[in-house]
Parts: sequence; structure tokens; C-alpha cells
Amino acid sequence: MSKMTIAKYLLYSNVSVKEVSNYYEEDIDYIRITDTVEVEFNELSDEVIIPQRIAAYDAEIEEARNVAAKKIAGIEERKAELMVLTHAPD
Repeated sequence: MSKMTIAKYLLYSNVSVKEVSNYYEEDIDYIRITDTVEVEFNELSDEVIIPQRIAAYDAEIEEARNVAAKKIAGIEERKAELMVLTHAPD
């Protein structure tokens, strides 16, 4: 288990929960709008965390493959256009 002291802060028109720290307490843009609260978190087991991390990596790999495939398709299209010009009948 891990403990953390948190509070709600207002940053312009956005409200968020942050861990209380000197950074937020001293930054004039962050305004604490609640009392601080100490919370205790139960850590998730590796059996829960690792499959989620693997799924995130799989999604990242798939996105990289999609980006690469689009880039390759664009390069192949430009190559084909050049080949048409160089092999055009006289």
C-alpha cells in the first residue's frame, strides 16, 4: 500500500486532483480549492498490470505499423509516378 496526500486544485477553469507538493502550493496559477486528504492506495498485482502494459505495447506497435504502411505507400506512389515518366513511350 502507498499513501498520498491529495487536494483539488483550480488551474484557470480546469479542476484536477493533484498530489500536494510545493510545486502546486507555490505556483500562483494553481489554487487549492479543498482541504488536503490523505488517501491510501492498494497496489494492483503484476497479474493485473502486466497484461495491460502488454496490450498498450501491442496497440503502440500496431499504430507504428499503420504509420509505416502509409509512409511506404506514399513512397511507392512517388516511385511509380517517376517510373511512368522514365518509361513513357516516345
